[in-house]
Parts: sequence; C-alpha cells; structure tokens
Amino acid sequence: MDIKSLLQKLMIMVLNLLRDYQVIHSLKCKLNQLDILVEIIFSSRKSILFPEKTCMYTWLFFIKDGYLKYVQNW
Repeated sequence: MDIKSLLQKLMIMVLNLLRDYQVIHSLKCKLNQLDILVEIIFSSRKSILFPEKTCMYTWLFFIKDGYLKYVQNW
C-alpha cells in the first residue's frame, strides 16, 4: 500500500471523528520513510447532564508497513 492510500484512510478517519465530535484542536503528522505517526487532539460534545464540562482526548495512531495501528487513546 502506498503513502497516498494510507493518507486517504487517515482522512476518512478524521472526517468520521469530525462527525462524531465537536472540535479537532490539532492534527500532527510525522513522516519517516514509510512510517507515519499521527496525533489528533479533540474535545467531545458537551454532555446534556454536565453542559459545563467538555472532555479533551488525544488519539495517537501509527502507520507502519502499510498497516494502520491504533496506539493510544487518553
């Protein structure tokens, strides 16, 4: 799988994230030959029960050798 296909998969993931969540605060992408490290920081929609709270999340993905590997979520 080439870099273009991998980045297309990534963009689909980001668009799905935008659909489900309110704000993406940052999207960082580091390319190292065929490896891609992606960090997405976003906040969730405000809760109906707790409208004053907005939760922040960070998703970290690693693409290696043509495979998208989910690394961490916090």
